[in-house]
Amino acid sequence: MIENPFITSDELRTITKCGSSFLQSKKLVELGIPFTFDRYCTPMVKRSDLAQFLKAELQPLIKKMGLDGGAQA
Repeated sequence: MIENPFITSDELRTITKCGSSFLQSKKLVELGIPFTFDRYCTPMVKRSDLAQFLKAELQPLIKKMGLDGGAQA
């Protein structure tokens, strides 16, 4: 089975805490998560883009907790 390269609508609602496509896109812009729109003007977020965003956002926490293999800050 090939995994969909985009997150599901349920996952999008969980991330943005919004049900409306307009509010979801507004929240994605605020968070700095890259997205596009489908033909129904619904935001579409690639799993790879979300993974990169989360990695960048969590990097300071990972370093602080010493989970990056380096010394704890």
